[in-house]
Amino acid sequence: MLLAQLDDVWGRVQDNLAGLTADEFAWSPSENVWHLTQKNGHRTIPYSWVPPQPAPFTTIAWRMAHMAVNKVLVLDHAFGARQARLAALDLPGDVDGMMAYLRECHLPFRAQVERLADDDLATLRYTEWGEQRTTERIITSTILHDVEHSAQIATVRELVRHLEKDYGQKIH
Repeated sequence: MLLAQLDDVWGRVQDNLAGLTADEFAWSPSENVWHLTQKNGHRTIPYSWVPPQPAPFTTIAWRMAHMAVNKVLVLDHAFGARQARLAALDLPGDVDGMMAYLRECHLPFRAQVERLADDDLATLRYTEWGEQRTTERIITSTILHDVEHSAQIATVRELVRHLEKDYGQKIH
């Protein structure tokens, strides 16, 4: 059941990203924005468990990167050595690179979910913040995380299209 849900959501993610342009990837309506940034010689995303107020607008690039690194962190902390850290990940900076990276992060997570037996779902595992949760809850949370950010991406893309069509505002 979880694998079917994961696959369904992944299909929606792909649909919501189809035809994504470089302008949409980086678009922001304000100065208060989280986007891809350079830090310590590699590209990353700003992140805080407690975001500043008001919370920054997050670009599609940020949302895609956030979805990808979430899967890296969940996979490593729930099923691996618990060593992965956001600060150590070097993220791509363009649409094609981020699309590939998102897929590269999704596939091992999907493979892990596929390997699970029903009996594994009650097993306690670690989150990236050190809390233990059942395997089922961790996977369900990851699926819902993708639903949330995929829907946000679709909404931002629709907003951009309306700004261009209805108001003649070109984004870049």
